[in-house]
Amino acid sequence: MNKIWLVMKREYVTRVRNKTFLLSTILLPLVMVLFITGAVFFAARPEGKKKIAVIDKKGSLENFLKSDTSKMIFDFNSGADTSNFSQKGFDGLLYAVDSTGQHFLLKTQKAASNETMDRLRDRLSNAYVSGKLLEKNITINQIDSINKASSSYYTVDNTDEKNKNVNSSVNAGIGFASGIIIYITMFIFGAMVMRGVMEEKTTRIAEVIISSVKPFQLMMGKILGIGAVGLTQMLLWIILIFLISTAAFTFLPTDVLEQVKHIQSNPGMMTSNPGQYSAAAKGIANLTNLNWPLILGCFLFYFLGG
Repeated sequence: MNKIWLVMKREYVTRVRNKTFLLSTILLPLVMVLFITGAVFFAARPEGKKKIAVIDKKGSLENFLKSDTSKMIFDFNSGADTSNFSQKGFDGLLYAVDSTGQHFLLKTQKAASNETMDRLRDRLSNAYVSGKLLEKNITINQIDSINKASSSYYTVDNTDEKNKNVNSSVNAGIGFASGIIIYITMFIFGAMVMRGVMEEKTTRIAEVIISSVKPFQLMMGKILGIGAVGLTQMLLWIILIFLISTAAFTFLPTDVLEQVKHIQSNPGMMTSNPGQYSAAAKGIANLTNLNWPLILGCFLFYFLGG
């Protein structure tokens, strides 16, 4: 047992003092947190109001394609075309590209965001429904009243027994990411064991060691030593990620942080009135509601067991 301890100690001390270990321990959590924080920061930034010129030769959209003064404004009488819409102050030009008037093209100077395209598709879908309802002698005012009421009439969310909001997508993402990380770390530290044995064979140190240490003791010491290195690195990563993420979240927009605090102090509000919170705030709140001690405990268990 003493010989296993000596081999383990040598492996641990040698690898922990290595510059690669120190750099990877510090840089990986820093890069990870900066990447996630950057993604949340840009997702939390509200997209500006879009002004879109519409060429509607069939006249099927003008009465039904509704503008939203805070998000998207449509202009049917701008006289803009594909060559001058940007000079006239429009962010895009919407026009039909087929004779049926069903396939539209949005021409912009830069690629439109997914949020813009989703909002535009939603507006066109609502315009089609409004037109069909009008054919059934339902007035536009009635349609607008129904659409406004239906958008927030029913809401549904999920809570667990402790009245915490549950997001299956977040849970699935955490599980998938944890599995990938376990696989990568096991692969890396398994390769370390193999490389350590190969180094000693190529330098003929193994011949000297085996004369005083049994092969089982040598291999067990290496596995335990490198496993201890991995466990140390994991614990340092957890601590550093927590500290860096806590500091990084202070750079998020103030309104997002206030929404997160409001959700945490009023857990039921995200269920009863989810529309008042941004996607970034709800995402951060969902992450804070996870059972992190259980997740980290299972992660370490499977890491050590592997």
